Amino acid sequence: MRSCSYCNRFHDTKETCSNKPKRIESQQTERNNKFYKTYRWQKLSNEKRKDVNHRCEVCRALGKLEGVDEVHHIVPVNERWDMRLDYTNLLAVCASCHDSIHKQNLNSKEKVEKYFSIKIAAIES
Repeated sequence: MRSCSYCNRFHDTKETCSNKPKRIESQQTERNNKFYKTYRWQKLSNEKRKDVNHRCEVCRALGKLEGVDEVHHIVPVNERWDMRLDYTNLLAVCASCHDSIHKQNLNSKEKVEKYFSIKIAAIES
């Protein structure tokens, strides 16, 4: 038996309280999750990785040679759904740079460049 923090009663340890809130994904999150599994996104993401020779664009501008772990939407998909497949809205980055970008809420190319004090070269395809 254990004390329940949801109803202040005692339950068997294997029992889940009916008052425990259910986790419900928002429709927007569900739509985004489906998008990242699509063929079009996978193709565009792979194209971006190839165009930067599988090197992090931020690290490369800083003189480092880190590999690409993520293809990041500069303007988030949640804010501009219409830009989800816009090649100019993508940045190929390593996990470390990706974390920094999200922690600092860098939602424009200019903010990314200013934060890292670099200039990211435009990739011509």
